[in-house]
Amino acid sequence: MNRRKKKKMEKHARWVFVGCYELMGGDYACWCAHGNPVAEIVCSNCGEYAPMVKGKEESLDVVRYSILKKKCPKCGCRMDAWKRRYRRWL
Repeated sequence: MNRRKKKKMEKHARWVFVGCYELMGGDYACWCAHGNPVAEIVCSNCGEYAPMVKGKEESLDVVRYSILKKKCPKCGCRMDAWKRRYRRWL
């Protein structure tokens, strides 16, 4: 099997940003007043959390300290599904 076929057979996924309102619920207007911060970043295929910088795992600034790798550490999917979806705009 050549390299191109292997690349086509790989699973593709993307990092999903989950806001506080989707995760915890509550009053939507209250969360919007605070900007609906990102509570967690997960893989769209397996639901595994994005890895965090060592020592900053308990930080509330998830977007700043998360390491968005090219492959999911658990399922091994390539994290480029957003490119396939928005290819016409790139």
